Order: sequence, then structure tokens, then C-alpha cells
Amino acid sequence: MPKVIANPKSRNQIQKESDARRGVKSIGFKVPIEFAELLDGLAKQSGKTKNIIIMEAVALWQDAHA
Repeated sequence: MPKVIANPKSRNQIQKESDARRGVKSIGFKVPIEFAELLDGLAKQSGKTKNIIIMEAVALWQDAHA
């Protein structure tokens, strides 16, 4: 049986605290369908997650423009 407390936390609060502990932040943006399909293909081809591919691409771009 779940523990009953006076001020229960919402799912949103729990998720926010978990993200803060792990040092991550959710970002969201819309991209053209062609880009999304390209990213999906690269993820399948490389075996990497989409967020890893994006982070690596941004790091390469930063290195090239530093």
C-alpha cells in the first residue's frame, strides 16, 4: 500500500527533481520531416541514440567554429 503524506508531489515535480539530480534538461523543438527522417536513419545506421548524434554534431560544429 502506498505511503500517505500530507503534501504529495506531482509527477511533474518528481520528474523535475530527478532531472536536476542527473544534470539533464529537456529541450524540445520542431524540425522539418526530412531532417527527422535523416536523424532516424543515422540513429539506426550507427546504433547511437538521436540525442547522442545531435550532441556530437553540435560539438563538431563548435570545434570547427572556435
